[in-house]
Amino acid sequence: MNKKVKSYEEFINEEISLGNILRTGALATSLALSQPSQAITNQPVQTELSTEQQSVDWEDTVQCPGQSKSDIHSKVSQKLRMIPGLRIVSSSPDKLTCTLNMKSKPKNSNGQTSTHIEVIVSEGEYTIKFVDVKFIYVGSQPTDPLYNTGQNIKSKVGDEVTRTVVRGSGNSILGNMAGSVINQATRPQPKEYKNFTYNEGDSYYKSQVNTEIMSIVSLLRF
Repeated sequence: MNKKVKSYEEFINEEISLGNILRTGALATSLALSQPSQAITNQPVQTELSTEQQSVDWEDTVQCPGQSKSDIHSKVSQKLRMIPGLRIVSSSPDKLTCTLNMKSKPKNSNGQTSTHIEVIVSEGEYTIKFVDVKFIYVGSQPTDPLYNTGQNIKSKVGDEVTRTVVRGSGNSILGNMAGSVINQATRPQPKEYKNFTYNEGDSYYKSQVNTEIMSIVSLLRF
C-alpha cells in the first residue's frame, strides 16, 4: 500500500494547526454548555486489533529435472534445518511448513519480522512460498526527533490558546472548563506503533525483506 510521505513543513503544520486547536476549544465550550459534568472526562484510548487474511508475499518454483519427489523432499528438509531460527512445524510427502523470525526491520525501530515458509514438493520440482510476512514491534522504541518536535510545538501553541480562552472568559467556570479540554487535547502524546504486514511496509522495509528472502532461497536451491 503506497503512502504519501509528508514533508517536514506539512508534518509540523498538521501537528500545530491553530484551526484544529481552536475547533477543539469550540467543541469544549459546546460540551461545557450541554454536559458540564462530562466536559473534562478523559476516555481511555482503545487499540483495535485487525484480523489478517493469509497472504502469499513471495513464491518461486525451482525445477529439478530427473529428481524424484522423495529425493527433493529429503534435500529440502536438510537445507531447511541449516537455516538459523527456522522451525519445521509440519511435514508430509507433499509439503513442508516452517516458521521463521527474520532480521529485517524498518528504520528506527525495535522488533522482528515473522513469516511462514511453505515448500510444495512435486516430481521434478518444488515451490517455495513466504506466507504472512509481518513486522511486530517489540520493547521500547528509539526516539523519533521529528515526531517529538511536532508534539512539543503543538503543546506550546495549546498552552497559549488555553491561556487566551481562560483570560477571555474572565476566568469563568465555562472558560476554565474549555481551557482544560484544550490543554488535554494538545498535551504531548507518545507515538503509537502498529504492527504491519509486508504489503503495508515502506520501500526500505520491503527491500530488507526481499534481500533476506533471496538469501534464504539461495540456500534452499540445489
